[in-house]
Amino acid sequence: MSKSARIHAHPCIVCNELVEKSLCQDHPWLYGLACPNCLVTCKSTSAKWFNTVSFECENCGDIKNLTIHLDRLVCLNCIDHDSDKSSSKARYDWMEKITLLHLKNKREKRPLRVLSLFDGIGTALLVLDTLGFEIEEYFSCEIDDAALAVLNFHFHGRIKHLGSVNTLTAEKLRSLGHIDLLLGGSPCNELSLANPCRKGLYDPTTSGVLFFDFNRVLKFLQASSIRNGRMFFWLFENVAAMPHDFRDTISKTLNCKPATWDAIQFLPAKRARLFWGNIPEMHRKQIVNTPPPLLDDILEPYRKALVQSLPTLTTTFHSQTSGKELQLPVMQDGNEDGLLITERERLFGFPSHFTDADISLTKRQRLLGRAWSVPVIEEILFPLTTLYKKRQLKH
Repeated sequence: MSKSARIHAHPCIVCNELVEKSLCQDHPWLYGLACPNCLVTCKSTSAKWFNTVSFECENCGDIKNLTIHLDRLVCLNCIDHDSDKSSSKARYDWMEKITLLHLKNKREKRPLRVLSLFDGIGTALLVLDTLGFEIEEYFSCEIDDAALAVLNFHFHGRIKHLGSVNTLTAEKLRSLGHIDLLLGGSPCNELSLANPCRKGLYDPTTSGVLFFDFNRVLKFLQASSIRNGRMFFWLFENVAAMPHDFRDTISKTLNCKPATWDAIQFLPAKRARLFWGNIPEMHRKQIVNTPPPLLDDILEPYRKALVQSLPTLTTTFHSQTSGKELQLPVMQDGNEDGLLITERERLFGFPSHFTDADISLTKRQRLLGRAWSVPVIEEILFPLTTLYKKRQLKH
């Protein structure tokens, strides 16, 4: 290897050979880059572990507390007590990396069958359409009348409404057929640090317990997909500003750690959220090649921003204020003003007038305050575009 080539070379984490960096990829379960030859070996080694739904301990079949120890997939209980457990620390996203390694060259691509719990105003379907997926079925659980008005206005005839998530019995879930993608973000009010009266996950009189309905549906669909040998992906979202014990309970129940994504990378407003799931690369390093727009860029042309970006917008009007004096973010005709509803929509990545479905401005504001940020969901779900069928463009 010439001196100039060595400058752009990188040692393989497995064989230590110097290889041109552009030819290397992340090792599926070790921290570092692997050369093409070693990646072939990795794929062969991990083929016996790989399942598009779950991974199991080679010794006891357990699906919890898994790691990779000495190139074996085992749970922590099955690692010999005399072994150095520190050597078993696989990269945190090893499940996603191995899944992507085995799926990215998969030939057969089917249309998506989606189940969206706590569907809100249909951010998920809007994003799936934007990414070009062919949707075979889209099932939605949503009970808010205002949200249903928006869903029916934009997606009339395309959504099969299932009512409350509480009504999703095993029999009803079986009747849906195979589900490729499960999405949901249960209400965050009882979990958020912003609510001093929060009651957490276990009070049966509050919305916090709805998380366990998501988990119940998830476990049913995972078991169903294992039996049918079909791919299955899922994503659960909730607020980042929650007590650590709430976060830990969710992580232990779902058997994975969350990824943190913040809309401030894409739009001029903070919106940090936690995402649990098995979407390939959802834990990847988030690199944005272009700076996000400033608040001025999403305002009507006759209005001027007093700040470059905003704090997290909630369901209340006052969430857009800043500073001790609770300054509003916009100046119009010499007076401070709040955001127009169309500006709020654009601040979440929606088209202008998206929530204009013959409902009041107050209800539209509340719906947006509970919505997902469109560009964040686009980024997370984008890796699935290589695995499922895309719509054919009409000429």
